[in-house]
Amino acid sequence: MSNPQALLTGGEPEDDVLQCATPALNRHLVATDPGYKSRRLSIQQFNRALRRGESLQPGLTESLRGGHYNIPVVIHVVYHTAEQNISDAQIDSQITVLNADFNAANADLVNLPSVFQPLVGNAHISFYRARRNPQGGPTDGVTRTETEVESFNQRGPDGKPDARMKSASTGGKDAWPSDRYLNIWVCDLGTRLLGYAQFPGGLPATDGVVINFICFGTMGTARPPTNVGRNATHEVGHWLDCFHIWGDDDTRCSGTDHCNDTPNQGGPSGETPTFPQISCNNGPNGDLFYNHMDYTGHANRIMFTKGQVARMHATLTGARASFAGSDFFEFVLQTGTALHETDDTFKFLMADMNNDGTPDLVAIKKSGTGTNSTEVHVLSGASGFQTFITHTGTGLHETSTTQFDFALTDWNGDGTLDLVAIKKNGTGTNSTEVHILSGASNFSNFILQTGTALHETDDTFAFAMGRWNSDSKPDLFAIKKSKTDSNTTEVHILSGASEFKTFILQTGTGLHETDATFEFAVTDWNADGRPDLVAIKKSNTSNNSTEVHVLSGASNYRDFILHSETALHSTNKNFEFAVADWTRDGRPDLVAIKKKNTGTNSTEVHIMAG
Repeated sequence: MSNPQALLTGGEPEDDVLQCATPALNRHLVATDPGYKSRRLSIQQFNRALRRGESLQPGLTESLRGGHYNIPVVIHVVYHTAEQNISDAQIDSQITVLNADFNAANADLVNLPSVFQPLVGNAHISFYRARRNPQGGPTDGVTRTETEVESFNQRGPDGKPDARMKSASTGGKDAWPSDRYLNIWVCDLGTRLLGYAQFPGGLPATDGVVINFICFGTMGTARPPTNVGRNATHEVGHWLDCFHIWGDDDTRCSGTDHCNDTPNQGGPSGETPTFPQISCNNGPNGDLFYNHMDYTGHANRIMFTKGQVARMHATLTGARASFAGSDFFEFVLQTGTALHETDDTFKFLMADMNNDGTPDLVAIKKSGTGTNSTEVHVLSGASGFQTFITHTGTGLHETSTTQFDFALTDWNGDGTLDLVAIKKNGTGTNSTEVHILSGASNFSNFILQTGTALHETDDTFAFAMGRWNSDSKPDLFAIKKSKTDSNTTEVHILSGASEFKTFILQTGTGLHETDATFEFAVTDWNADGRPDLVAIKKSNTSNNSTEVHVLSGASNYRDFILHSETALHSTNKNFEFAVADWTRDGRPDLVAIKKKNTGTNSTEVHIMAG
């Protein structure tokens, strides 16, 4: 393609297409926003120092955050015609491409020449449609706004791209808080612009990415050859502070993208270059035109480099640190509750029992009850656990500490959480048994009582409920901590659709054998649709804190996606743990329930933001 910079100021043939107007927006903000230039310089200084391992201030130590990043996305569909009101399926196709590209999991990486393969970087960033709106209510992560604006294709004389889609007052949709959501506007940008992004440092009200509806995702309105989803990959790269690979200096070989592992390149590449393409004396391998930040044909862009990933991680450590989460270093709630101090006759769970959007504390009293049954007591999360919303006996007799474990799930799909009692041993079936009490009946009636394909179990097993596959029933996760054939902590999943008569996964994991210092939970940590395994190590840790280790369900629990200390000191059997999205940001938080020896003479709840 011809010179993109000339197109920004006019003078290009009408049939030329400008792939990206991010540099033009950057120049406009430098010229018109007095604080933008200084903010950008500060961000670049931070980025450069962090990647070099330099101290930013005397006595201050900074380091790149590791682990996996999960970024909630809100897609603002701004449409003038029915065609522009793209489908959820088209939106999901774009999210799929982003997740593949930012995790070096795209199948077309096999097309990269071997000389460039050592440069490939995995950003470990996952994107998912936001699950909570800014007010904390449920959302599908999509807004739809009908507009009278026929096309957002006006550009100023300085090349500034049209931004009317970013404001309700000009026919668009206001941004959601840009420190919590990646805002992506999808609209008609005309025939000569595919998209643009705002670098970190711009105004929050306009922060995000804009994509033309003709090149968003891989289906629907996406038109060849831009129907592979790579335009959004490119623009999100800018949003994470990556530059064009040639340094935006036209063809002078004097620019830089501030990444040492990208060869100096003489301008943007054309649609279908041939390897090697030599410029700026960068032989023998030439330009890295396979890079997502070039202008090569979209199907030819297949990789980020390790240097570009370091820039992204520096951005998520600095200017966009709010998207990295606290990894449990920040308490968001520490409180006594309306429940007295408790002991081992209690089991605790977290779940939204009354569908008000806030997780509640479920205290299951197994024995020593006034009803001679296992009892359920629910404290309202909306009240900060100061008010009970349920006190009830159940259809289950009193249970013992060593024989029974408990979970909650909507077993029969009626919208009410049911109580799952897992009897590990002393059963009539010589197997681990599952007994499910209906939430709709206040846990008075059984809706399933069954033996399982799993033999009787003991304290070397922990249990959870989750959905491993896409059928209609929740599955039973049996986590064997020690005395395993694999010398690892093992995960055995029994199919709910078979009423737990069939295993659908039996695997060793990347975690060594574990003991009573570990508790476990199952949650979709990285929003990839697979339940991940959360291992909470309470004591005997190297840093004297409670630690969290998360193993990826997508890897069958072979790979870790998080190792993290927490703000909580080492804990003991006096603490129980759960995970729940307390902060309503789509990221699971860690809930520590202290049962006794508390300063409040009550059971306490301490929540650390994920």
